[in-house]
Amino acid sequence: MIGPTKVRKLRKEVGLSQESFARALEVSSREVARWETGLNEPAEPAYTELLKFRAMVNNLKKVEYDPARWFQMKSRALSGRSPKEVIVMGSTGLEIVFNLCGRMVHGITT
Repeated sequence: MIGPTKVRKLRKEVGLSQESFARALEVSSREVARWETGLNEPAEPAYTELLKFRAMVNNLKKVEYDPARWFQMKSRALSGRSPKEVIVMGSTGLEIVFNLCGRMVHGITT
């Protein structure tokens, strides 16, 4: 389980507000606030997306990328948008960013 402090830390590492993080995971910002205070635990399917999100941030760190900076960078692969801009589109945007991160971490340039 991802505890409350880890949820908050993960969200802040990529520079997302509770509202943006909630949109990316397709839950309410109130739900994110409850996770961060320990009142609730993430349920499926948000929990799975949260685990994927954490893995993505960890992969960025492994290749010595600053997650907050990477999420701000504009990318040709994202039609000139940043991962942060795309991620708030919901699960579709989140999946696009997961794929981009995976390609980048494995040395496939975009």
